[in-house]
Amino acid sequence: MNTILCKTMKELISAAALNFSRSRLMPPDVNIWNVVKNNPSSIQDMEKDWNMACLLYVNNYFEGNFNLSEFEDECYYEFENIWLDDIKKFRAYHLFLNYPSNTEEQNYYAVCDKLRKDLYEFSPLIEETEEEKFSRIKDFEQVKNYLQKNYSSNSTKRKTIITKKAARIYQTTGDNKNMVLAKDYVNNFYDHIIPAVTKNNSKSISNVFEAFKYKSIINAFEAKIAISYIDKTFIGKKQPVEESTMVL
Repeated sequence: MNTILCKTMKELISAAALNFSRSRLMPPDVNIWNVVKNNPSSIQDMEKDWNMACLLYVNNYFEGNFNLSEFEDECYYEFENIWLDDIKKFRAYHLFLNYPSNTEEQNYYAVCDKLRKDLYEFSPLIEETEEEKFSRIKDFEQVKNYLQKNYSSNSTKRKTIITKKAARIYQTTGDNKNMVLAKDYVNNFYDHIIPAVTKNNSKSISNVFEAFKYKSIINAFEAKIAISYIDKTFIGKKQPVEESTMVL
């Protein structure tokens, strides 16, 4: 299996960001290099172009048949830095381009429904074999090591992500309990995702889904782990999910 290098991913994102800048600056029938030279982008515009390029590539990798183990773990930052809700809006916009008669809400909820199916849907006729379980857990090993290294209790990265999620909660809802909610999310997800994957632990799976009730602060890294590595047949048969609690 070829590894997608962090350097390669950053080069692709950088090229896409430059193309976004060119598209934003270029009037029709004008030499793009003269435009770029005479109208340099502001720092804010460059940040927007870079963020859009990151969203483009993370969405492509998120949607494709890629597992996180196929990336250098240094690439995980790009997934951690993209909110799942931004991916939803990005996909909903592209649905609009193909189905302009749909409302904005219809496109958005269609995207949400697809993500819910990716996480929860299973075939009642298919059981995970021991070989498939071994392969899934082995594939998870690199991600598990990354989680243990970076998200242990009181780690700097864990404190940073709590602060980031708390800021987003306040920004999107104005809830003054934002820090408490962010800690609750991080504790539920990062304390339980490993046994949820490796042991099919019923309580841990419940805790991961409990975290996902805070939909606005799920990032692409967390969602991709759950979609790729939690055993869906176990969810459906031994850990049934009530329709009312299904998130994403």
